[in-house]
Amino acid sequence: MPACGQPTGHYSADLFNYLLKTHMTQTNVSMFDIIAYVESKNNPHAMRFEPGVYDHLSAGGAMNVVALNNIVKLNRCSQATARTIYSTSWGATQIMGFNLYDGLYAGDVVSFCADPIAQAAAFDGFCRKANLIASVTDMASTPMLRFHFAKIYNGDPNAYAPLIVDALKHFGLQVTE
Repeated sequence: MPACGQPTGHYSADLFNYLLKTHMTQTNVSMFDIIAYVESKNNPHAMRFEPGVYDHLSAGGAMNVVALNNIVKLNRCSQATARTIYSTSWGATQIMGFNLYDGLYAGDVVSFCADPIAQAAAFDGFCRKANLIASVTDMASTPMLRFHFAKIYNGDPNAYAPLIVDALKHFGLQVTE
């Protein structure tokens, strides 16, 4: 694997397995699987531009300068392109550019989209950073946990929590509603 496609640190096949299947249920489903299904129907190449974030930056709004500088450096791009990357969510779990380049990944975004290990590591890193560590079983059995996860991960728990329920059911889990 090329160096630009690797997440920060060294990830063995065992760690990749851990990242993908942490807190497995009897159905071998991880939170990565659930959120990848919700966000992109498991498309590792998915990208979604968020014009509101971009407009906020363009109007001189607050930004994560470290993330923006990392985007310019690691993608070898202009500030305008960096603002677009910053304002777009990437990969199967749709990590926002401003989160991805705030210590979750140290390569270019094209390589990120082609690298499932990097995507699993970034998702795991984001969840740990945001204290969103929960098993799929707990997520299926605890509506308030789904609501909390949805609020932190997506911002709109009333719209996002039902999508988590749908994904849990898609993977055959019993859901307490």
